[in-house]
Amino acid sequence: MRYRTPTRHRSHTRHQAARTVRLLLDHAPSRHAPRGLAPRVVALAALMPLALAPLAGAGPAVASPQTVDLITSRLAAAEIEVVPQAPTIHDPVGPANDTYILPRQDGIEWWVDGVRIDPRRYGTPIPTPFGNHGGQLTFTAKPTPGYRVADGAETEFRLAVDPPYLPDPVVTATLRDGWKAHVSWGLSPEDADLEEGITYTVTYQQILDPRPGQVRLGPTRTWFTDTTLTSGEFRAGYGVAYRITVVATFAEGVRAGIRSEAFIDVAFSLTSPPVELTDLSPATASLSRGWTFAPRLSEVRYFRGTALVTSRDGVRATWTVRGARTMSLFGTSYPAGGRALIQVDGRNWAWLDSGSPTVTYRKLLRTINLPSTGAHTVTVIASLPRGRELALDAYGIAR
Repeated sequence: MRYRTPTRHRSHTRHQAARTVRLLLDHAPSRHAPRGLAPRVVALAALMPLALAPLAGAGPAVASPQTVDLITSRLAAAEIEVVPQAPTIHDPVGPANDTYILPRQDGIEWWVDGVRIDPRRYGTPIPTPFGNHGGQLTFTAKPTPGYRVADGAETEFRLAVDPPYLPDPVVTATLRDGWKAHVSWGLSPEDADLEEGITYTVTYQQILDPRPGQVRLGPTRTWFTDTTLTSGEFRAGYGVAYRITVVATFAEGVRAGIRSEAFIDVAFSLTSPPVELTDLSPATASLSRGWTFAPRLSEVRYFRGTALVTSRDGVRATWTVRGARTMSLFGTSYPAGGRALIQVDGRNWAWLDSGSPTVTYRKLLRTINLPSTGAHTVTVIASLPRGRELALDAYGIAR
């Protein structure tokens, strides 16, 4: 006699199988993700004989925890392998209109600088967050449920968004009293948000020949170095025109060292500002050994017909100035003229050079800005190789 399995038993078996399927799905991670569900179900179907093996016996068919763990690990091994594609940057010339595009790819979601991007924006241009600042973006690819990144595949991409950009500074000058100028510098109002973190170096050169196409400039002198100031009073000393150059530099951050520059030419209406001249002599300066005082020279060539002359290296002349903002040194420039170091209050301040192809008397050798209008000790130290001389005539101060 053939035995037939009762309908109730078959129904019970189907109930147990469904229960096992629910149990497996409950232990499978992220079963709600639509893209991850299909590969898991395929893997689950392949593993059902293992899960339902107890049904072959007489006892109830309930998957053991060990079976569930095994199936879960098999499901993980069955995830689809994916290699993230690299994002792209659209970076036109200049700081504006920069965008990036994230690849639309099954199994990958994108994070930009730690922020998850809505998948609906994949495959379309997305504006960068930098505006005029420029910078760098970090793109991170993460697998969605049911997928895993292939071993060794790149998941993080760093792309530059417009090389760091610093607009040219704006330099203006307003003449005062004919021989002074209030000079201002800084970024334009539309670039003012970049001002933080910028320092300025300001230099000036006397314009020796202003003709267009033939401009000839004197030596570069430093006015300010790495300052956050954006204005100052420039005193012309003797001279008809100066070129003032401002260099702006990012001092810190990812844009450190990026720089830009601009200049302005300033023509002064007076060739000789009101300067109080003091003749250099043993009566007005403290002299070390090695100076020769020449008291009976032509007053056409020398102020008051006197000069201090030396051919010895290292000799010094020292005096005190009070209540002045600038000091100018006058002397003779000629082929045998030499150099000298100027110290202010014991600090190396500037150099002067009296060498010249031709002989010029009462020549302005150097103008320096003093740190304040208080009392300052000025020392000139000759730096003369063999065959060189230094002839100092007078100094002048402007208050």
